[in-house]
Amino acid sequence: MSNQWDDEPTVVWSPPEWVVEEEDLPKAGAATRIQFAEPEPSPPPPGPMERPDIELDTRTVNGPTALASIRRVYEIWTKNRVYILDSSMRCIEVIDLATGVTKKEHPFIGARCAGGRNHDKSELSFPLPAPGSEAVFQKVEGTNRVKLSVTSKVVRVMLHASRVRIEQHQADRVWGKISTWG
Repeated sequence: MSNQWDDEPTVVWSPPEWVVEEEDLPKAGAATRIQFAEPEPSPPPPGPMERPDIELDTRTVNGPTALASIRRVYEIWTKNRVYILDSSMRCIEVIDLATGVTKKEHPFIGARCAGGRNHDKSELSFPLPAPGSEAVFQKVEGTNRVKLSVTSKVVRVMLHASRVRIEQHQADRVWGKISTWG
């Protein structure tokens, strides 16, 4: 059996703030006088939006052939350079911001990002550096000794998440390509 009110919209509302003066409390047999409270002042408009510690960029690509172009997973920006990392946190490209040119011989190419350090705040961040910190990269030298190197202060960190549209029968093959990155 259907209820006659099933098709009616639900109305949700908040009652107003009520102020009841003590002298206006009802006396036996008397009517009650109710006043609305004065509205609270509006908060000041928000200032300029602050950049989040990690920005998210979501991309949708069609087909597994697009996977070859999706190597950039993280970007770490400093005042002068952008460090591009793959899914294993390894630096695969360094771009000079003044010229827009990739520095193919940069010493951080092949190094793994270990996080960030901020001496001013006595703070470490992991797995990515936070804006205001220095990005820390580690690289194994010929004698199996780990060498740590740092960037100048980080101003921006980005994560590029990808959605790959595929046909159902391609799923296992595509997962095989994704899982072998790094």
